[in-house]
Amino acid sequence: MLRVAFGAVLLLSAVLASRPAAAVGPYRVMLPVVARNYAEAVVAPTPSPVAGQPAPPTATSTPPPTATPQPSGGGGGLTLDDINGRSFLLAEDGTYLGVVSSSQFAADSICNKFGTYGSQFSATSVRNKFGTYGSEFSSQSAYNQFTSTPPAIVYSGRIIGFLTKNTFIGDGVDPDSLFAYYRCT
Repeated sequence: MLRVAFGAVLLLSAVLASRPAAAVGPYRVMLPVVARNYAEAVVAPTPSPVAGQPAPPTATSTPPPTATPQPSGGGGGLTLDDINGRSFLLAEDGTYLGVVSSSQFAADSICNKFGTYGSQFSATSVRNKFGTYGSEFSSQSAYNQFTSTPPAIVYSGRIIGFLTKNTFIGDGVDPDSLFAYYRCT
């Protein structure tokens, strides 16, 4: 649903923003805003469609938006400005990976190069090129262009996208584009 070019603004469709949860196979994962890992998530079976009614939306059933990315507030979708400091990254294995924030001083920010989640040396940073979440070879890494399990971006209790170099993943946000937009050094 989402493709972000270098330096472009993130736009998530109104359809995505209104979805109650992210569908994962036959289950729907409901993540409360306070969830720091998948273990705290509530997993409920996805209801079966009623005869004659369309199936509930899933992560793959909604077509990509056709609108051009717009600045904050435009088009009814979310932008990187909208989620700045209000969303977090969650690895597929349930590891909390920090707040999606442009702050270079907030302790939990992925842009704080001296912090746990923004340091190039931290095991829980997507910016660690040799770590599980930043290596180009790890299946849980934002920088693995072939992964099917990149870190999720969680906003208001919902998975709204994925931080990934894999251009085939719907709702993918390129990590270098995000860091460039937030002016992370």
